[in-house]
Amino acid sequence: MPRLLRRCLSAAALLLAFSLVLAAATGLRQLEQLKPTGYVNDFAGVLRPGQKAQLTSAIEQVQNTYGIQIALVTVKSLQGDSAFDLAYHYAHHWGVGHKGKDNGLLILLAIKDHKYDTQVGYGLEPYITDADAGRWMRSLIPQLRSGQYGAFFAGMLQDINQTLAARMGSTGHPATNASAPPRRRGGRARPDGCGYHRRA
Repeated sequence: MPRLLRRCLSAAALLLAFSLVLAAATGLRQLEQLKPTGYVNDFAGVLRPGQKAQLTSAIEQVQNTYGIQIALVTVKSLQGDSAFDLAYHYAHHWGVGHKGKDNGLLILLAIKDHKYDTQVGYGLEPYITDADAGRWMRSLIPQLRSGQYGAFFAGMLQDINQTLAARMGSTGHPATNASAPPRRRGGRARPDGCGYHRRA
């Protein structure tokens, strides 16, 4: 192959690689710049209006009873980011949870990547831990695999409500006869291994 042709092919390959990296970076910036539209942020467009209304009502009920804030988020793709990092970004930049209490909880689904993550504010961790959230999400993987995203979120909200009722009591204060799980120590970093395979 002539030297000039090899140089042209190498330059074209480098240009293509640069273009792909630039496109991914642009897509990621667009994801990070998304603004919340309410409690249910269906940027992937996978929830019906009726489902969004039901989920919003369930979140409001939990918030009114226990004084916490919950945000649900769907995106089409992570654009090369991790589900953990994007969920962490939204939880902190959107300010999920009351100021000074850090008592928010955010659930993220990346539809095309088949990834999910839950961010639990430190103010909630005496009552809901990352281990709790991970267990609930794994139990609802059948709904994700079958594309029942509304049912997945509804199941998560039901688990949240039941756990808070057991650990805080119906008044929104810690239940006197319930032992809260130990508060996790250390950083928030964990592997981005929260995924599922979609049934054909």
